[in-house]
Amino acid sequence: MSDSGKPRRKRSRGAGWQRALKRVVSGAQNALEIARMGRLTEPYRASFDIRHQDAKYRLRRYKGQRLKGAADRPILLVPPLMVTSEVYDIAEDISAVGALLRAGVDVWLCDFGKPEQVEGGMDRTLDDHVGAVIDAVRRVREITGEDVHLAGYSQGGMFCYQAAAYRESA
Repeated sequence: MSDSGKPRRKRSRGAGWQRALKRVVSGAQNALEIARMGRLTEPYRASFDIRHQDAKYRLRRYKGQRLKGAADRPILLVPPLMVTSEVYDIAEDISAVGALLRAGVDVWLCDFGKPEQVEGGMDRTLDDHVGAVIDAVRRVREITGEDVHLAGYSQGGMFCYQAAAYRESA
């Protein structure tokens, strides 16, 4: 009996895992639907130019107007290992690239491509990724004449850290 004098309802021990299973099944159905039918919204991608390309990476420069008073130098975005570069530019309303461009920042990206679709992509080493970031920093500096801010997400952050250490950068 509960404090109110009403009989207590017994909780089913299986109720929690059943709810979790329903969420997993629902998520799998949604993923299957997206795979079968495509995105739920129109595809989005901020405009960019490829400023360099080799076997290990492509250097993107996003199209935008640099504003006075924005960041004091260009920013180079570095994606995580084994994750598409579009992680920074998924949808217009949540795009890191879009937010930086609207703020007047000169945005660059080190695109490693989709490893499973790029020749030799699955055989790349840590040296390949860090070397690509080092090369990208050098190229951005040559093109803009300015030092570069590095920003990486997850393993991309570690690539940035290691490239900065190699270059003995601040």
